[in-house]
Amino acid sequence: MCGIAGVFNHRVNDPIDAQTLVNMAAIMHHRGPDGYGYHIQSEQGIGFSHARLSIIDLNEERAKQPFLSADERLMLTHNGEFYDFKRIRADLTARGARFRTKSDSEIVLHLFERYGLEATLKELRGEFAFGLYDKDEDALYLVRDRFGIKPLYWTETDEGVVFGSELKVLFAHPQVKRAFSAEGLYHQLIQVMVPGSTAFEGVHQVQPGQVVKIKRNNGTLNIDTLKYWDVDFPNEHDYPGDEVDETEYVEGVREKLLEAVQHRMTADVPVGCYLSGGIDSCSILGLASASTQTSVKAFTIGFDSDDYDETPIAREMAEATDADHHIMALKANDLYDHFVKTLWHTERTIYNTLGVAKYLMSQEVHEAGYKVVMTGEGSDELFAGYPAFRKDMFLHGLDHLPEIERLEWQKLLEKNNQLFKGAMLAREEFSSDALNKKVGFTPSCVQPWLSCSSVAKPLINRDLQKQLGNYDPGQAIADTLDETYLAGRHPLDRAQYV
Repeated sequence: MCGIAGVFNHRVNDPIDAQTLVNMAAIMHHRGPDGYGYHIQSEQGIGFSHARLSIIDLNEERAKQPFLSADERLMLTHNGEFYDFKRIRADLTARGARFRTKSDSEIVLHLFERYGLEATLKELRGEFAFGLYDKDEDALYLVRDRFGIKPLYWTETDEGVVFGSELKVLFAHPQVKRAFSAEGLYHQLIQVMVPGSTAFEGVHQVQPGQVVKIKRNNGTLNIDTLKYWDVDFPNEHDYPGDEVDETEYVEGVREKLLEAVQHRMTADVPVGCYLSGGIDSCSILGLASASTQTSVKAFTIGFDSDDYDETPIAREMAEATDADHHIMALKANDLYDHFVKTLWHTERTIYNTLGVAKYLMSQEVHEAGYKVVMTGEGSDELFAGYPAFRKDMFLHGLDHLPEIERLEWQKLLEKNNQLFKGAMLAREEFSSDALNKKVGFTPSCVQPWLSCSSVAKPLINRDLQKQLGNYDPGQAIADTLDETYLAGRHPLDRAQYV
């Protein structure tokens, strides 16, 4: 990962402080330890900075960001990776483009100047967040990938707009105020956020699959949000029946998963894998091992409790794939001792020590000389593996089954769900009128958190409590959901969309 930052002033003749841009890059040195750069267009009142983790094109001078187009019309600062960039670069080169680097980031400049933003975004595949300034339009585009893998924050000050990869990057700018938002703090405590919000007043996230366009007009910044992608599930009635041949779907998942793994192995540095005992990480290691002639480095977290330790299964998988297996043994005190540092990195509340374990594993990976690892993150969300999704499927998505069969499923579900109540499932059913109206029911994945509202509110400062008044967190979340992608969808798909 890299780190990006920038400042876009209301007025073109207001100077950009170079030291501020340097400070913004320096505070995210952990994101980009391989070098940093900044560039100011003083006649345009805009400046970008960048902290680089070199993965593709290791030449530090050639691939140093921010990038400028040949005519200096466009300026880019980018975090992340564009998969399939070699094909795009070759196609653009065949059409007359001349690249000055081997970096995947540079394709944005050439795509944008030829085809514009909308067509460019359709070509981009990967995990990314970038700021792009167009001098001709006098507009700044803040763009985030479809699933929000890479973070991107922004806020407006008395002087202009400030953006960056982390909250602390924004706070490195002296004009950015540090004040909690009553609503944002409330959501931090109940562990479910309103998309696009943060715990701080006036500080926003660019939402996944969206662009924040900031256009300057006579000393005023006009800010608009544009959606370029959303999760578009099929219509419920377009699904095949229960007698469908699963072969096509099994082959389809295998093909796309292999393609995804191979794209992510494109790098000028070694790529490793996180390996637990789960199907997701085991599958990725297996496909990665089959896609390379060398042994893949696999990293596993081992715990001193048999209830959590999955190293025996991980070790078996590593042996089966001839992986170079690295096991990091953790004790409970290791997790507690690094809790504060983990919070400094996550910049939000966390309700268990899983984030601490991931932080410690990241350190271990770094010390082993690796910059890139593949993980199985997101598989439970994509394939509805969590208990909350199964519960919603059984409660709301099996109306076509005979009543006797539904009751049998319900009995089995209730037995299994006893293991997760109070953690991944609410202790008691919680219903939000706003979500019921928007989704058709209150998805089980948000019930544990919304049910904490009455417990969390008294923990907040009394002045902030007063600001909350009759604030309804369920309503706030429901208001951000696009009915276009909920109408006519299967109940399970609606739960996954939320």
